Amino acid sequence: MSQGRHDYPTAIHLLRVQGRAGNAIFFPAEILREHSGHALEQTPDLQFWESLVSRACDRQAAKIHGYTWLPNEALLLLQRFAVPLRIILPSLLGRYSRYLHEKARVPPGASPYRCRCESIEITPELLPYALRNLYARPVRAGLCESPLDYPFCSIRLHFAESIPVWFETQEFIARVRTRGHTGPASVEQFLAKPEGRRHAELFERVSSRTPQIAGECSDIDESMRLANNSPAAPSVEQVAQAVATILRRESLALDTVLAAALTTWYATRAGAATLAQMGHWFNREPTTLRADIESHRKTSAPLFELSLDEFHALTRPLAPATAVLRGSSRLDVPCVTSMVFPDSRASMSDGQDAGCNSNVPRYHIPVLKSPPIQPRQGGSSRALSSAELAPTCTISNEDMACHEARSDSALSAAGRRRTQKRS
Repeated sequence: MSQGRHDYPTAIHLLRVQGRAGNAIFFPAEILREHSGHALEQTPDLQFWESLVSRACDRQAAKIHGYTWLPNEALLLLQRFAVPLRIILPSLLGRYSRYLHEKARVPPGASPYRCRCESIEITPELLPYALRNLYARPVRAGLCESPLDYPFCSIRLHFAESIPVWFETQEFIARVRTRGHTGPASVEQFLAKPEGRRHAELFERVSSRTPQIAGECSDIDESMRLANNSPAAPSVEQVAQAVATILRRESLALDTVLAAALTTWYATRAGAATLAQMGHWFNREPTTLRADIESHRKTSAPLFELSLDEFHALTRPLAPATAVLRGSSRLDVPCVTSMVFPDSRASMSDGQDAGCNSNVPRYHIPVLKSPPIQPRQGGSSRALSSAELAPTCTISNEDMACHEARSDSALSAAGRRRTQKRS
């Protein structure tokens, strides 16, 4: 069986991070009894963990569909887009490990984690059941009587008027609505209802070594198709060209620090390169690039707020010249800028594009001569064959109440036939 994860853009993963046996790396269980009304305020370690999750989503353009924090275990449904899990997870887990060592929560030189982060891919149709599984964990652990009463999970965010920018709830609402649950009361009832044994067993099949997919047969086929046809990430040169287009359309003065910050921001979010690679590319310390990004995000926020789809449109060879930033006025540009990387000088120069209006400048973002960064594929390093996956097909009996639901027994049989064929 292949090692790793079945990963590709838009994949949703149920992740489980466990501390070593006997530890409580997120918060002590007695907090729930002693400070039930203000538990979160008494858990600095957990607050720091949540800040790292938020930061990872912000920097890597990921989304969280739901989470549950237990004293020694973190479970979250994370959807990644351009940046693979193999980039997101080491940064998140490594920083929290350093924090625990700095606070002397674990012995020097020892890992705080029981094993590598475990995961199973969740197809979108199973998202409502995966969320209910997350919210049932503290009930099964004896930490509360109802998931609605548990303070360290995201169940209330599905009904809140204001949610964090990294939290995604629309996909869940759309999926649960197809099962006949509309309105907050009905959705709340669905999430609080005890899950069946089949789902409880299914979502326990997370693994750190074996790539697995949980879903119905047709959804598993679609997942594999997406993984095998994932588009390549843009090159750093394409990202730099798009950044030059943004700067020109905003009529901004030539600023090498801002240009480098923007290029690094979008390159790391679009899967073109890591922060360390961009540091090598610009011959600057990665921490300096990060500090420049955060500084310019405060003073020039709209420049950093393009969605991935909006930015990818600028990296295409025939990108529309009238694409705009959010909140900015539309500016017509006669032609798409071309990028050159002449030398290691830390300056930007003006020029004229051949065939373009002579009054339109060409911007040059300085990039040191360094080995080219190979564009990463959107998914894993190679496509996994069906024989290398451990798929599981499941559907709840509750779905039989929906007029368009398929037979539970038929799906179970299909799942068995599929498993036998691949084994």
